[in-house]
Amino acid sequence: MKTVRELILIRHGKAEVRNADMEDSERKLTPEGAEELKTMFLSLSPYLKPIKRLKLWSSSLLRASQTAGILSGELGGCDIAFFEFIANGDFESLSGEIARCEVARTLIVVGHEPYLGEWTENICGIRPDFRKGSAVCIKLKSLDPLKGEVQWAAQPGHYAEGRVLPELSFRETKEKKSIVKSKGALRREAKGLLSHGLKEMASAQREFMENPDEPETAHKFRVKIRQLRSVLSFLKPEIRPKDYEYFQGRLRELAQKFAYIRELDVMMSGMQEKYPDLLELLKKERQEEKGKVYAEIGSGASAPLYFQLLAWIKGKPVKSSKGTVNPFAWHANRRIKKWLAGFEKKLDSVDFSDAKELHLLRIQGKKLRYLIALLEPVLKEKYKTRLPEFKETQDKLGRICDNQREIPILTGLKEKISDEGAIREIDSLIKEKNEELKTLIQS
Repeated sequence: MKTVRELILIRHGKAEVRNADMEDSERKLTPEGAEELKTMFLSLSPYLKPIKRLKLWSSSLLRASQTAGILSGELGGCDIAFFEFIANGDFESLSGEIARCEVARTLIVVGHEPYLGEWTENICGIRPDFRKGSAVCIKLKSLDPLKGEVQWAAQPGHYAEGRVLPELSFRETKEKKSIVKSKGALRREAKGLLSHGLKEMASAQREFMENPDEPETAHKFRVKIRQLRSVLSFLKPEIRPKDYEYFQGRLRELAQKFAYIRELDVMMSGMQEKYPDLLELLKKERQEEKGKVYAEIGSGASAPLYFQLLAWIKGKPVKSSKGTVNPFAWHANRRIKKWLAGFEKKLDSVDFSDAKELHLLRIQGKKLRYLIALLEPVLKEKYKTRLPEFKETQDKLGRICDNQREIPILTGLKEKISDEGAIREIDSLIKEKNEELKTLIQS
């Protein structure tokens, strides 16, 4: 028998303020509320559109029915069923109707607070923050009684003036729980790795948007993107080529938005007191670049990518093949061995004065570090013990690459300014960096 497996609860958008001259049931969405919902549902649609057996239910109150209508339009005009028990918050009726719904795998219910919060608490034991326009996805484990666990939550959040970004959070996992298991099957462990990477990335983006002036938040977000890209690279033989290229490309674009901010942050972190004019110049440059990145991320441009990844991971990201019958640990050790050999071979022959070649080697080394840390529970001891050695090598490569990138940046800044003091400081720092670069390459 086909039953509902996934329940998505959505609170209506911002509506007109209550007043004595208007029935509560007739309160309409405000223009701002409608626009927020359109942004939210446009982002959410990559997750919902691939679902074949989907039902949309709504409260009959005007603000909820309008919300459901906007979502229906985004999904191509799917039918809406209206129920009084949603408006009244009748949990018993909700449970009964879900149990009798045999044609839908995913059910979306548009309703009101405090009922949505109470229902989630009854089903999952936790009560999320249901701001207007919020969505909470529940994976149902039982229909009688109605029980499940929250998989993810999304809610509109104002990050930049006039811009709205759906803010994602995921169900909590135990900190000490291993991401992968030695006896696990490849397809199951691959899903776990991808889900973990997506959760980490969403959390890091939220931290950046909440505190964009803190250098560590921009750096962490960029690292988490790269870690997920490393997982994709590791799983490349099992991923359909078109999926691999698409997600790698989108994630690369997202990470590149933070490249210049990171370069400025690294430069300022090592800046000495003898360069006060230049330091002030770099702070202004960073503030300007942060504004561009903050506004672009805050526009919601990256939000659909998260929901695309969610839908892809929920489906079948790993294709079937003869090799998938081997345990995940077998694949992990085999690939890390191959990657290590490739990295060591390139390290022995690399031209340290070739910035492009060195940068590619550094990226390859970072991927190895990320993966050894993630796969640690299933790796042989001889691979796990390589992490300290890798860190030392990466630190040296990092210092060389940083100098190779920073010198052109400083040269470009010099051409944009007329401040004589800052120009002298730039010339002095470029000379210092060229000398350090020469020493590092020779060592």
